[in-house]
Amino acid sequence: VCEELSFTKASHKLYVSQPALSQQISRLEQEIGVPLFHRSGSSLQLLPSGVILRSSAKRILNEYYLALNNIKGLNLPTTPEVLNIAITKPRAFLLMSYVLPRFYEKYPDIQVVVNEVDSFEVEPLLLDGSVDMGFCNPPEYMPLKKKLIFNEQLLIAVPKNHPINQNHHEFDGRYPVITPEELDGQDFVMQSSDDTIFQYAQTFFKTYHVEPVVRIVTHAGEYIHFLTAANLGLSFVFEMSISLQTGYQDPPVYYSLPHRPYSKPWYLAYRDDTVLTETMRLFTEYNAQCFEKYPF
Repeated sequence: VCEELSFTKASHKLYVSQPALSQQISRLEQEIGVPLFHRSGSSLQLLPSGVILRSSAKRILNEYYLALNNIKGLNLPTTPEVLNIAITKPRAFLLMSYVLPRFYEKYPDIQVVVNEVDSFEVEPLLLDGSVDMGFCNPPEYMPLKKKLIFNEQLLIAVPKNHPINQNHHEFDGRYPVITPEELDGQDFVMQSSDDTIFQYAQTFFKTYHVEPVVRIVTHAGEYIHFLTAANLGLSFVFEMSISLQTGYQDPPVYYSLPHRPYSKPWYLAYRDDTVLTETMRLFTEYNAQCFEKYPF
C-alpha cells in the first residue's frame, strides 16, 4: 500500500479484495493508535507515522532475509514447503503430467500434494481448510478469492479425413475458425441432454440456424473424441479434454467457433481469510504461464 498509495492497485498486486485490504490497514491503525495514511477520495498519502512504520518494516524484513541467507549458508537439511491442492480427477492429469514436472524443476523446495476429488468437493475442502488452494470453475461461495488460470474454449472436433478440413480457414489464436454454414447438415455425435455441452450446442444451432444430423447420443462424454476420430460425426468438446485423449491413430482436427461464444474459466481459488503466501503466489503464477503455452 505504501508503494502504490492506492488500495485498489495494491489489492491487485496482492491478489486480495480492496475492502479486505482496507480493513486490514484500518485494524493495524487501531492497534497502533494513530492513522498511517491521509485518505482523500481514492488517493492516499503517507503520514509521518506511516513513514516511520514503513522504514522500520523494511529494516525488519531486511534483517529477516539476511538471517535466512545466513542459515542457508550453514548447509543444514531443509524441510520442503508443502502446498495442498484440490483438483478434479480429469484435470489432475494435466497438472501432474505437464505443470508439476516443470514446477519442481524451478522450485525444488516446494512440495505439492495433489488431492484428486469430484468437482463438487473442491469448494467445501477449501472452506473447511483441508486444502490450501483448489482448481475450480467460477466459485459459488463468496468467502473464496480466485485467480483466473485459463479460459477453456468450446471447440468443434472434425474427423481427420472430413471434407471440411480441405477448406480454407482463418485462425483465431491456436485454432482455425469453422463457419456455421460448414456445420449445417453435418453428422454429429452429441452428449446427452443433461450435459452442459449439449445445452451450449443447442443454443449455437438455434443462434446460427444450423440443422445438424444427430447420429449418436452418448452419456459417456469421454468417448466423444474417439467416436469423432472413428468418423462417426462432428462433436463439441472442451479444449482441455484434448490432452486426455490418446490411443487413436487419426486424431480429429479441432476448430474454434465464430467469436468464441462459449468458454469455461478455470480458476485457482483460496479462502478469503487466508493470506496469500509466497508459495501460493508462485504456484498460481506458474500455472497461469504454463496453461497459456500448453500445446493442446
